[in-house]
Amino acid sequence: MKAASFITFLICTIAIVSCKKDYPIEKNSFNGDTSIFVGTWNWIYSEHDYGWCDPPSQFEVVTPTSAGYTFKIMFLENGLVSFYKDNILYNDFRITSIWFKDDNFCDLQDSYHYGLGINKMAENYLFGCINTDTLLLFNFPGFILHAEPGCEDYRNYFIKE
Repeated sequence: MKAASFITFLICTIAIVSCKKDYPIEKNSFNGDTSIFVGTWNWIYSEHDYGWCDPPSQFEVVTPTSAGYTFKIMFLENGLVSFYKDNILYNDFRITSIWFKDDNFCDLQDSYHYGLGINKMAENYLFGCINTDTLLLFNFPGFILHAEPGCEDYRNYFIKE
């Protein structure tokens, strides 16, 4: 009986110790050019194009006032990202990969084009453009204003506190 208890204890200990945590590695922290992300970004509006799959297509601007809530994103230097709805934590993520380009992809002046992998899941990717005071975030699963791919699109604008 003691041997079985010891074996069970040993197996549980090995399982706990060997579990790999999803922590960002050093290269996935925000430093150098990517330190531009660090801080709190407040949602100011979203441009919503929709009706592509069920014409006629339409356009609207969604604001915190029209949506009835506020939203902000907080980027920490160590690669943690937290989303707040009405100042209450809505979701948080760990950055697991970063690509960052100075390629004039967006219409933001002096901006970088970025992609941030979160929580090592292919479908969880933050994508957009950023400059020193404006963050443009395109669609990604889990965001409050998430579009149906191919049928609508959101361009979500945030300003830095």
